[in-house]
Amino acid sequence: MITKVTASPNGAPVLVVVDDARLLDNLSAFVLHQLVLRRAATVIATLRTGAPAPDAVTALWKDGHLERLDLQPLSHTESDTLLQSAFGGSVSTACAERMWRLTRGNVLFLRQLVNQETHADA
Repeated sequence: MITKVTASPNGAPVLVVVDDARLLDNLSAFVLHQLVLRRAATVIATLRTGAPAPDAVTALWKDGHLERLDLQPLSHTESDTLLQSAFGGSVSTACAERMWRLTRGNVLFLRQLVNQETHADA
């Protein structure tokens, strides 16, 4: 089964990305675990801090098979820079301040607000 999951044209490296690994069922978590153990693919998995996850997923970083990287909130300046990038130019000081007050650097929340605002005019 692992070879079918990692089959790629000309043997090109395979990248498997799992967003919100806590939602994996036990069989999918086992397959992910095997991909890592067999080095059949490069794996990136996201998991919110404190969220429960299948044992096979938790074992990946607890047993040292994957590196765990805990993301910190953005600084005020980083938040402003991300807003400018997302909106394609300068952002009013009032807008940047309001977004900072609402999100306090939470990237997911900031992204949701930006998506909401960019689609509000559509």
